[in-house]
Amino acid sequence: MYPNFSAVLVLLCAVLLCEWLLYYPALRLCSWPRLDLGDPTGLEPLRALVLSDPHLLGERSGHWWDRLRREWQMERSFQTALSLLQPHIVFILGDVFDEGRWNSPQAWQEDLRRFHQIFRHPKDIDLIVVMGNHDVGAHHERSDAVCFHGDKKTAQHHHLVFTERHDTLSREASQKLLWWFNPRLILSGHTHKDCHVVHGNRHPEVSVPSFSWRNRNDPSFLLASLSAHQYQLSSCALPEESSVLVIYCSGALLATTLLLLALCRHTHT
Repeated sequence: MYPNFSAVLVLLCAVLLCEWLLYYPALRLCSWPRLDLGDPTGLEPLRALVLSDPHLLGERSGHWWDRLRREWQMERSFQTALSLLQPHIVFILGDVFDEGRWNSPQAWQEDLRRFHQIFRHPKDIDLIVVMGNHDVGAHHERSDAVCFHGDKKTAQHHHLVFTERHDTLSREASQKLLWWFNPRLILSGHTHKDCHVVHGNRHPEVSVPSFSWRNRNDPSFLLASLSAHQYQLSSCALPEESSVLVIYCSGALLATTLLLLALCRHTHT
């Protein structure tokens, strides 16, 4: 085998691994959580895949390479998750677009086209999309300091105080929502971090981390098994961007070494 062909083959294998194959072993580690007790109705639990904050970049601040890289990562993550996990329903908890508040009608149509390309899904899977603060508004905690479980990597940011009625809902609005709906479970996004908190000792809330490499090195999403009487949640980690960069750098180093060895042999002959 010619050395220059070997170098090209190494680079092609790195691309194939990082851009397609890497998502399968990562997502095969994920599984639907089992409910503690069988549903009295005998119905299969609803399998819900929950993700948040994809932040599709717009025309104002999104560099074309940044946009291409992040959107390909989300597309491969989402399509692989659908193929392997086969959810009944998908929820996207807001901040679908990064610049939704400023888009022109033409830019909005282009962003919408990209959204449908990334998050395309079979007709038998429902997709429910909620608008976030980059679209209309908001969150409801003063800061992430209230989290009793969640990201340890971002703990230094937990005491940053959110601005009421901008980063967060007002306290009055939050209390009214809890009183009106009396939820068994609250799922939210916005902070890009994993955060667990209980409101009034009876309303658990789980914040879902961002789905995009642009917001964190280790994106993830949530798997929820739901019935009329109970629920169980589990987190599913996506490949880390740093791991992909290490693979590419290693492939480039190996390819360069092969080329240099070939050059040395050619020089000596």
